[in-house]
Amino acid sequence: MWRNANPPWLERGHFTREQAITLLRDHIHAVVGHYRGEIDQWDVVNEALDDSGHYADNPWLRAIGPDYVPMAFRFAHDADPHAKLYYNDYDIAYPGPKAAAIVALVTALRDGGAPIDGLGMQFHLIPPVADLARIAEQMRAVADLGLSYAITEFDVPLKLPATRAELQMQADLAGGLLRTCLTAPNCHTFNMWGFTDRHSWVPQHLAGYGAATPTDIHLRPKAAWQALNESLTS
Repeated sequence: MWRNANPPWLERGHFTREQAITLLRDHIHAVVGHYRGEIDQWDVVNEALDDSGHYADNPWLRAIGPDYVPMAFRFAHDADPHAKLYYNDYDIAYPGPKAAAIVALVTALRDGGAPIDGLGMQFHLIPPVADLARIAEQMRAVADLGLSYAITEFDVPLKLPATRAELQMQADLAGGLLRTCLTAPNCHTFNMWGFTDRHSWVPQHLAGYGAATPTDIHLRPKAAWQALNESLTS
């Protein structure tokens, strides 16, 4: 469930609470159920909170209320009891107000009996900088909740044309973040947000930026590719 990329009929529709719950359940059962036994992890709810830590407007919130979040997890678990289920969001790599609100949300979900397995962290590093010590601290905080920590959307957009020094900085971030994940006992997922610059969300959404993934537009490995390999093998 996400507040963006919804069809117009859903965004503009007027549904009773029960109708919206039925739509939510049917959608999740159709998607998760179709891939039952084939998908290891699902981001069940994405970006439910806004930058201030409050619930962000979306059709499910308007029709159902905040209960749509635990409902989504229960419906996903019903559709595939063996899949790992995650809440996913951005700007929560470090301790802070939004991170605190999200930790409170997932804690409430866990305490309320929702079948949540972990917290997914988006890592679109803009600007290209990361405090690995503070990220490790946040991983430990999530572990203290009994939840897994997933790096779900990693890339490092660079101002074009990217210099050799900037590509090396990208590589250092990629290798360093992967090592930080490998060191944490509850970090089991490191998901690249695309593997080639030929197919990347960045140029269409960030004017003048690109070169965000480990291979270039010709699928040639960049320094980041080597750094990831070295982190996995060292």
